Amino acid sequence: MMKKKKVLKFLRFFELKWYHYLLILRMNWEQMSQPAKKSKAEGYQGFKLSKSSKNEIETINLDEPIVTKEWFFQNYIKPRKPVLIKYNANSEKFRLKTENFRPDTLIKTLGDEGDLLQVEELSKGGFGSGHDRLKLSLGDFLGRIKNGESLYLTTQYEENDPKIAENNTEEGEEDDDDHDDNDDDEGEGHGYAGFEKIDENASDVDEFGDVDDFEDDYKDEFADELLGDDSNDINIIYQPPLTNLLDDKLESLPPHATEITESLVPQQINLWCGRTPAETPQLEIGLNDAGSVKNVNNGLSQANATSTGLHHDHADNLYILVQGKKRFTLFSPDFAYYLYTTGDVRDIYHTGVIDYVVNEKAKSWINVRADGGCLDSKCEIGGDQKTEQSNGERQAPPSFCRIPPSLLHLNELDEPKRVALEKYALECFPLFVPYKDQSIQITLEDGDLLYLPAGWFHEVTSYGDKTNDNIHVALNYWFVPPDGESVNSPYTDPIWEEDFRKWKDLYL
Repeated sequence: MMKKKKVLKFLRFFELKWYHYLLILRMNWEQMSQPAKKSKAEGYQGFKLSKSSKNEIETINLDEPIVTKEWFFQNYIKPRKPVLIKYNANSEKFRLKTENFRPDTLIKTLGDEGDLLQVEELSKGGFGSGHDRLKLSLGDFLGRIKNGESLYLTTQYEENDPKIAENNTEEGEEDDDDHDDNDDDEGEGHGYAGFEKIDENASDVDEFGDVDDFEDDYKDEFADELLGDDSNDINIIYQPPLTNLLDDKLESLPPHATEITESLVPQQINLWCGRTPAETPQLEIGLNDAGSVKNVNNGLSQANATSTGLHHDHADNLYILVQGKKRFTLFSPDFAYYLYTTGDVRDIYHTGVIDYVVNEKAKSWINVRADGGCLDSKCEIGGDQKTEQSNGERQAPPSFCRIPPSLLHLNELDEPKRVALEKYALECFPLFVPYKDQSIQITLEDGDLLYLPAGWFHEVTSYGDKTNDNIHVALNYWFVPPDGESVNSPYTDPIWEEDFRKWKDLYL
């Protein structure tokens, strides 16, 4: 028996060595056949992860005297460098109370009025696999996750999105349609700083609800006179159900949670809330007739954990974990050509913003510039890249990666699965394999903040906690990516700061 085990171990070792040899040949061929792609990454001049040594993230304390708006801009925002942010209890520099956004206090903070919310059901190992969304009130949603359903409240879409389902089915009934695993949004952030109003677009599906038709119940004649005809076009920034705070309740969640981001223009503020499935691991591996891996879903090998999938945003992100535990796996924007994005990368700007080629993979994409705004002078700055539609289904946005989340965490697998998925990775994602261990992995606990510049790839694993009914809650701010040189001139186009001034005139 021992001899047999040694022989099998030797054969696995030999097989992997053989695939590494094939990988080298394949990588050389792919890089020779696409020489122009690598040079475009030179446009990104920000902080880059090492491709040969271990990477770590810095941690700062918000309450240290040195941590000011000017210092933070020069050390993190301008260099495009992510950072973990902590703060002291009763901090005067952190402006919101996270306890107001826990499941037991959300109704008191936000109320239960307004339109029904769009809610995702768990499917194929994660949230956002193309299934129709439920429409629930905030109270109904909270009640159902407290009763054990794995549901997820993410960014809200426009009302006519074909994937939004009227909630007229029996509770717990599941949609049996078969969709691709990466078809949709999931989890923490795919923001587009530059898009609020453009029609006829396709892009990241986890970004934006349609705020253009929002009727401002709080405007009065003075505001209309003050702002003129432009007031109806102002981005309201706060997404449902946070829109309920616009009625003189913004002290609960101000447009800047801390002074250090005040140089940036907020584009969107979101609430994320969901329940992880505690029963079984969500990872599923499909095998072909020969016993080799043919497909892998978006699940993870651990029970009580779900993944967003690897993707990047087009906006700077300040992420605030209210309740739960989340692991972020990060790659800098210059890794884009090794991470198998759904779309074909057209350019990577110095800000980290990644633009995509308009082709069959992104038919309705609108090319963007360094600050996330629309590149085409004929389209309106500040438009909304909407979801690509195909036969009524949302398709994967170009900024999503095709690499299954489990390949980012092979160390968590038992040996047979790990060996099988290593072989699968070498066959399907050879450019990624040499760099799979170069990511930063950072775990956020209750109250932690993470600043993540635009274009940084991230996969987010959400963990349940039985003491909190496996429910996790987060808030995030998306900001327009700054393309300027100083804290006093963060943007070369004045439109962003002009629009934010109008917003403040209207709501503050």
